[in-house]
Amino acid sequence: MKTESILDQHNLSKTPCRVDIINTLTSVDVALTENQIKKNLKFDYDRATIFRTLKTFSEKGIIHCVPVEGNEVYYAISKPNYKQTLSHAHFHCNSCGGVYCLNSISIAEPQLPEGFSANKYELTINGCCKKCNE
Repeated sequence: MKTESILDQHNLSKTPCRVDIINTLTSVDVALTENQIKKNLKFDYDRATIFRTLKTFSEKGIIHCVPVEGNEVYYAISKPNYKQTLSHAHFHCNSCGGVYCLNSISIAEPQLPEGFSANKYELTINGCCKKCNE
């Protein structure tokens, strides 16, 4: 999906920072940290602008956050209808630090105690990615 149509679909203006961040996240097959995103942007936006943009994108479901060990947060572009899915799996490579969305893995709904309800549940698998295993 083109960057402009993603922004149009979510009623967001096409600011240079928004376009740059979406282009950055759609050009890679791994999730990126805020610092990794910043290093790949064409212009040196201030940290507050990047943070606000990531927050807006997350709230709109354009991207999703992937927390990993060590309190690091990675950001990945969401597939269409991501907000409607309760479950999502990720793979975190302990060797290179890459974080991958595993859209083909389905997660069974956890059986919660009576009175509890889930908004979302995620699975993060830690190990060694294909590239690092070669």
